[in-house]
Amino acid sequence: MKNGFLRDYVLVTGSGGEPVVVSEGEIDPSFGGINASMTDIVAYHQGSTTISPTLIIPGDVNGSIGGRDIVDISSIVIGTARVPAPPPVTNPPPRVTLNGDVVTPGKAYSVSDVQAMTVSSQKDTFLQDSTPKNFTFTGTPLITLLNSNGLTDTTPLDSYVVATGIDEYGIVYSMGEIDPTYRTGNVALVAYDDGTGTFPSISGGSSLFRTTAPFDSKGGRYVSNLETLAVTGALPCFAAGRGSPLTTAQYPLRNCVSATWS
Repeated sequence: MKNGFLRDYVLVTGSGGEPVVVSEGEIDPSFGGINASMTDIVAYHQGSTTISPTLIIPGDVNGSIGGRDIVDISSIVIGTARVPAPPPVTNPPPRVTLNGDVVTPGKAYSVSDVQAMTVSSQKDTFLQDSTPKNFTFTGTPLITLLNSNGLTDTTPLDSYVVATGIDEYGIVYSMGEIDPTYRTGNVALVAYDDGTGTFPSISGGSSLFRTTAPFDSKGGRYVSNLETLAVTGALPCFAAGRGSPLTTAQYPLRNCVSATWS
């Protein structure tokens, strides 16, 4: 599938049991990682002192104080989010549906619904092949749309959001990268205007949404013709204390593919 690794996430857990999620697109230098002044690392030295393996996410504003830095890593799990297949459509849908770990799964949002929220415009640039593309997107922050429904997970840093278009193209955002509590600067938007007039007319009632990813240098994480947003928590491949694999029937959006740390 096109850019299939953008559906991957990394679940990092410390010896104290605190888990955080980092999306693959967030750290891959071909996409989100290239715009960061420093990339995420697993550190083993602090100055001249040897330390236990520690996840450092330099783009986070909070660091280890309630943030995503993890001291004394006990496990790293790489998982692939299952992107739900959209229902057959003959025309692009005018709404985006929010599913997963929210108060009201299945709730759909129109452009007028989004315009009633906190709306902002921002300029994003990414490469299309080798040509820079500049857009002025207008919409509401992705985290604002999620919070308008209410997140049911009380530990959102181990959660992620799957954004899927009508063509089944899907990518993962970690909650930490879209929450301004942890990331500063331009944010991921649910945009209804790209500043070029290429979106369908709002007045015609057939407007489509697009998610943005301002840390993405190649545009692979901008999901056009957005149909669904699904929030879910990341889990390791084996349920703690059970020794048996999690099934896709139990957790349809969680598909662990490997787990390593030694």
